[in-house]
Amino acid sequence: MNFRPFPTKSGYVFSGIALIFGTATIYMFSLWPQLTNWPARFNVTIGAIAMLTATAAALYGAIIAFKLRYQLNRNGLTIQWGLTRHRIPFNSIETILSGATLPETPHLKTLNIAGLHMGRGELADYGPVKIF
Repeated sequence: MNFRPFPTKSGYVFSGIALIFGTATIYMFSLWPQLTNWPARFNVTIGAIAMLTATAAALYGAIIAFKLRYQLNRNGLTIQWGLTRHRIPFNSIETILSGATLPETPHLKTLNIAGLHMGRGELADYGPVKIF
């Protein structure tokens, strides 16, 4: 059985962010031939590399959001998260909990972008957890 999480707008948000940073990168590279002094060229080059890195990170975030799915079969649970797959065999799954049924508020370090939650945390009774 394949399960997709509740649809969110996070893939579109990441795509928009990538488009904005990509446009800024192209603009910065277009400025480079017009500059004559080397310190200004260096600053524009560093800025363009930073924008290109942000574009790549936003594109990967869009891939994560669009490809996120869960597959349950006889071998266990597989979580497709971006370009990676996390395989969890049934014998290592002790229990499945709904977040709404937890008796205490967990201490989680998560990032929430338009409904896509990512992060890690610690639950008193269960130990370290990962949020996909």
